[in-house]
Amino acid sequence: AQYYGQISIGTPPQYFKVIFATGSSDLWIPSKYCDRNWACTYNPDDLDKTASFGYQSKDVVSLAGIKVKNQTFGEAVCELGNLWRNLIVDGILGLGYKRNSDFQANTLFMNMMQQNLIKKPVFSFYLNSVKNADSGIGGELIIGGSDPKYFIHKLKYVPVIRNDSWLIKLDKVRIAPGIQFCYDRCQAIVDSGHKLNAVPAQHIQRFRDAVYAVHVDGMDLVDCDNVNLLPIITLTLNGIEYPLTGRQYVWEKKIRGTTYCVLGFEKSVKDTWILGSVFLRTYYTEFDMGRDRIGFA
Repeated sequence: AQYYGQISIGTPPQYFKVIFATGSSDLWIPSKYCDRNWACTYNPDDLDKTASFGYQSKDVVSLAGIKVKNQTFGEAVCELGNLWRNLIVDGILGLGYKRNSDFQANTLFMNMMQQNLIKKPVFSFYLNSVKNADSGIGGELIIGGSDPKYFIHKLKYVPVIRNDSWLIKLDKVRIAPGIQFCYDRCQAIVDSGHKLNAVPAQHIQRFRDAVYAVHVDGMDLVDCDNVNLLPIITLTLNGIEYPLTGRQYVWEKKIRGTTYCVLGFEKSVKDTWILGSVFLRTYYTEFDMGRDRIGFA
């Protein structure tokens, strides 16, 4: 599942559907110089570009009724990778740290803090499982705090390693029975904009074998008839165990009328693990920028 929401930019407002991504720090939306099919119609020499795919602008950006003045954002004149190819969304809204910004400008959330628009320097995610989507909402992004109606147990916090990204220590990953990764501790990026979890390349084949997945046509597939029998994957963060069952880490994908069961862990392009939507839809997650920590419940 792909989780996204609506923002507006400018006066009068123009509305955009964006992915809220803690793995990024910038806001990118399509430029007026490109049409819906990403056919660029501008002269690149006429633009003050800040990246190979766009340039900076400033305007009022509104999210959930919160109006942020003089917000820097990027106008993309070329498609930003696979994220936008299906055009379900218009762009991406980064919720990371300023140090990770390509613009080296205040992020939207930082401007909310500095303009005194929120009570606490905290935001959190409730992502509804696709299998439990009868409630009518895909999830919620709560700005300025957390909503206890979405979790039962007390939030358990993990400190951020450094304040340039939502990077934390991953104590270990265990796949029952007896298969373990991260003996000397690993690092994991918690990214709400990443559809799947991700495993470093050096571990991915052993990981596939441990959950009986087969790599076919770019996908890691498991037998749909045996999802309930798949081993539990347990991630340990700051001494607390967070188990995932087969039903929680496998998702269904239909291709030409045929249903495939896809492993919710893919090969990471970096040496770090990634905890994406597959993890966040199982555990309520709070991002506390004031104390540089992430809470899970």
